[in-house]
Amino acid sequence: MDARTHEAEATTSAPSAKYVRYVLLMLMIVNALAFLDRSIVNVLSQALKADLGLSDTQLGLLGGFAFVLVYSLFALPVARLAERKSRRNVITVCITIWSTMTTLCGFAGSFIHLFLARVGVGMGEAGASPSAHSMIADYVPPAKRASAISIFVFGNPLGLLIGSVLGGLIAQHFSWRIAFLIVGLPGLLIALAFRLTVKEPPRGQFDTAPRTETAPSLIQVLGHMLAKKSFVHMTIAFTLVGGAIAGIAAFLPAFLMRRYGFDFAFTGLVVGGLGGASACIGTLCGGYLTDWAVKHDKRWFAWVPAVMLTISGILFVIGFVQQDWRWMIGILIAPFIIKATHFAPTLAGFHNMAEARMRATVVTLVFIVANVLGGGGGPLLVGVVSDWFAAHAGAGAFFAVCPSGASVTTSSTCMTPSAYGVTMAMICAALIYFWSVIHYVLASRHIRRDLLA
Repeated sequence: MDARTHEAEATTSAPSAKYVRYVLLMLMIVNALAFLDRSIVNVLSQALKADLGLSDTQLGLLGGFAFVLVYSLFALPVARLAERKSRRNVITVCITIWSTMTTLCGFAGSFIHLFLARVGVGMGEAGASPSAHSMIADYVPPAKRASAISIFVFGNPLGLLIGSVLGGLIAQHFSWRIAFLIVGLPGLLIALAFRLTVKEPPRGQFDTAPRTETAPSLIQVLGHMLAKKSFVHMTIAFTLVGGAIAGIAAFLPAFLMRRYGFDFAFTGLVVGGLGGASACIGTLCGGYLTDWAVKHDKRWFAWVPAVMLTISGILFVIGFVQQDWRWMIGILIAPFIIKATHFAPTLAGFHNMAEARMRATVVTLVFIVANVLGGGGGPLLVGVVSDWFAAHAGAGAFFAVCPSGASVTTSSTCMTPSAYGVTMAMICAALIYFWSVIHYVLASRHIRRDLLA
């Protein structure tokens, strides 16, 4: 089928506000499921470390590159397909693949087996988010897109919250293998519900620019977007903060267990509360705040992230150095809320710079860069830095005395340098926030002109 045929299959009458809310809810559930399956490996990291004998560097690979490399390899071809075919069908197939591969993680017997299963999760998730962003732009007018995107992105911390709490409790009382099975299988039912109840919307119905019936080439998309300096700077900023977030998220459970001696269940609750519940608040606030602010000045698409990330970076560093876990949790609530406000304004800015049949491709290109360099590099960087500081704190004999999973024991010989290493690595990750702020400020100098263009 060509593009016109698929447009004919899309809903022809304007959907009701109630149905639009339902679609946004379904897309949010899909996104939550994706982040649940993507991030549960983090809360299970200490169990994997002990059972499979993994180093922090290997944990960093599982939390980062195992997912993002294949995600990035498949994301662009699937996004180009979504510019031409039914985005609803693309999302349905993606859910089915990643849910199946998450289930298979529970049967892994070694690092290689688990790595390959995580690769499969990345393969499945490659096309869901870009297709969803493209659908949102065709269900919601530009003036309300930041808040609509915030509802969709709300799935990120919601999935993290559910995965952290559920994964921690299951690992504590059963095993990490059961945790993968329980979070993987329900995705197959969600895929069926999405296919049966969500309609494909007409493309570009809210755009003022002339609509094209065929998707522009990749070269045309790149030329259109790279000509906008604000897009370039916001992509760099989004990648940097994504790396910091991914690195902190990947090792937050290990940080809590090693530094404060938390068990799996309590770790899951704390990670869910900080990375999940707190970020839920920030995600929605960022969207609605931006929709209000940009009515007065379009530069708030960049200013909101710049201000919020400056504050959160400072608070993260202060929180990570606290000796008392109560003070640590109390302080970290704020930056976990505040840092999440950057998602909606950044992505809404990208939506509004792109034309209708470019959006899935544009979002995919941004996510490829952000995931490979940020999502992949962040956890790996934190893992490498953690191992480096732990080795030096252990007077150079750390890996000889504490090979792989031995660092999770209660022995101070292993635990003390291991806790020091992960703490210093988390602080280093938090400092990346300030680098991203520089690019958001630079983007604000061009964004009004780029949006008009």
